[in-house]
Amino acid sequence: MSYIIIPDRTTEDVNASADINQLMANDAALKTLADSKVSPSIVLDAGTDINTIVTSGFYRLGSSVTNGPGNVNSGQLIVSKGGDTILQLASAHDDNKYIYVRQASGIGTTPVWTAWTQIMTSSNVTTHANLLKAVSYNYVTASRALNTTYTNNTGMVMIAIISGSYQEGCGFQSYINGVESHYIGSGYGAQGGSIVLIIPAGYTYRITCASGSLYKWIEIY
Repeated sequence: MSYIIIPDRTTEDVNASADINQLMANDAALKTLADSKVSPSIVLDAGTDINTIVTSGFYRLGSSVTNGPGNVNSGQLIVSKGGDTILQLASAHDDNKYIYVRQASGIGTTPVWTAWTQIMTSSNVTTHANLLKAVSYNYVTASRALNTTYTNNTGMVMIAIISGSYQEGCGFQSYINGVESHYIGSGYGAQGGSIVLIIPAGYTYRITCASGSLYKWIEIY
């Protein structure tokens, strides 16, 4: 009769087995980590609906997009998704002024998207800041008159301060782009007063008065 002798496991065998199990666990962990990483940039077809791009990653936009902001054709899209919420960041391919962001909830069921919002950058902050930047006080009384329409051609928001007098039963009435904005008047004899207007770039402005006169007209821009 033959016998097969199975030797007892040594301490070295146990340690080796433990090492193998640990390596297998490490390999599984690395695979899980690799699966969770975002993929390299994916090129999207022209006309792709950005609402359908809900996997975290980097994307090259096509020559046209659906449900995207303006000025980002052929640009870049970054998507970050966590659970049922998402953030999308889109940019133009050739101009730093056009970078937009939006978010959504309900991904996987009924997504609810926010509107695209343009991000302020050093490329466009100067333009926006100049809209409200007061460059100087301009005393233009000599070149202004009541009952005359003017246009703000400064390219920025302008503040106008107009003061004068008006007779009883009359007053100063201001219009911005044809819409009445202010009125000051007198019911007891001749009086004086001032009107302050904030006039967007490109808008018209006008002060009417049937019986009155100007003291001072200042425009700040």
